[in-house]
Amino acid sequence: NAFRHAPAHRQNLREVCSKWPEFLNGILPKMTTVFQVSAARHIETGRVLVIANTHLFFHPLAKHLRLLQLSVLLQEVHEMREKHRGPNGELPDVIFGGDLNCGPGSGAGDLLTKGAVSSEHPDWDCSTQFGWRAGHDNDGAEDEACEADTEGDRPTSKSSSNSPFESLPKSSWQTG
Repeated sequence: NAFRHAPAHRQNLREVCSKWPEFLNGILPKMTTVFQVSAARHIETGRVLVIANTHLFFHPLAKHLRLLQLSVLLQEVHEMREKHRGPNGELPDVIFGGDLNCGPGSGAGDLLTKGAVSSEHPDWDCSTQFGWRAGHDNDGAEDEACEADTEGDRPTSKSSSNSPFESLPKSSWQTG
């Protein structure tokens, strides 16, 4: 697990464990993150492009886990870009895609668009609502801050006026 073993995440892991004692042995071993990071070099120009793809955890009460997953992925992208710096020190461009299972205003969205998420962001509060229990899906009470970002398993059309995102019209939604 990159979050547990990568030196770049040690400080974050310590902070998470101090605030969420069951994380290290109760949550982290079950938390899988699917992502791919690769680099390709353009034959004619020699420029490198970093390509990243992910599918973050789906559960509506797991906004805090998506933040952690995305943090690990962004660190991997950062390291890949550093590894492939150009001869003049320029960093490669990045193509980033995937199913983030979140919407505008979420902690994961803020992390991508603003580069940071406050420790006071409401998505962190979901850690008190989410947990794996033997033989049960998470059926605990949800609070307003930890409700699903989707309506009927579809993206919502809510968006803040200063958000860089907007939902696509329902006619363009893909089933599945």
